Amino acid sequence: MKIHTLLYLAGISLLPMTPLRAIEVIAHRGASFAAPENTLSALRLAWEEGAGTAEVDVRLTKDGKIVLMHDDTLERTAAQPGRVAETTLAAIRKLDVGLWKDPSFTGERIPTLDEALAATPSGRTLVIEIKCGIEIVEPLVETLNRSSKPSKEIILISFDYEVLKALKREIPPYRAYWLLGYEPNFPLEEIFSTYITLSKEAGLDGLNLGIEWPLDAPTARRVLDNGLRILVWTIDDPELARVWIKRGATAVTTNRPAFMMDALGVKKLAPSPNDIQP
Repeated sequence: MKIHTLLYLAGISLLPMTPLRAIEVIAHRGASFAAPENTLSALRLAWEEGAGTAEVDVRLTKDGKIVLMHDDTLERTAAQPGRVAETTLAAIRKLDVGLWKDPSFTGERIPTLDEALAATPSGRTLVIEIKCGIEIVEPLVETLNRSSKPSKEIILISFDYEVLKALKREIPPYRAYWLLGYEPNFPLEEIFSTYITLSKEAGLDGLNLGIEWPLDAPTARRVLDNGLRILVWTIDDPELARVWIKRGATAVTTNRPAFMMDALGVKKLAPSPNDIQP
């Protein structure tokens, strides 16, 4: 058994398990274990593998365009110096973000959010993680308004509470989840009381927790009883996923969507050749 699983199981009572088939498996940055993250190839592979939901990271370029990119800089995936926020879309379009993953992905480009939305088939959900500040709210609202995707097929997530609060004010039908990394210096009950209160004040739909959180059954129950869902990131170990499902999580984010769906017995969606374009 993996060390994370042992740590989570030790001394912690668990909530009744959500039926595994009801669990939502979210493809982290697309099917990023096998394809370069935050690319159209990674998204297409997630859909081909039967995922119902995929997550991407977004940032603003120098000229205010929304592109898929996790890092603040271009160095790791594009092997280029510079920050996304200081680079124009035209310059970003020239960069190769496939070669770092595997030579077979040479020539893969950084897509815009418009392209990612267009590459998400009807009936599939795109989770948009916002990696910058309040300046993205207006262009993001404009992008979503011109997309043909219905609001029920888009989820917004961010570590920035003020960004989520502003988005729920501007586009309330869209689901929004607050990303939270583990904060070991605060009592669990006290900090989650704050999270619950602030989430309800902003009209948020749930909490998206890092796997380091030692979430106990009473705290999880308080979150759920306040009408908030619990999502968790990022898990590639099915045993650990089952532990979090017992804690009340209804969605698991993973780099390996097909593997996780098989392990948990989650039904895969059949890809449609009319929906998934090359």
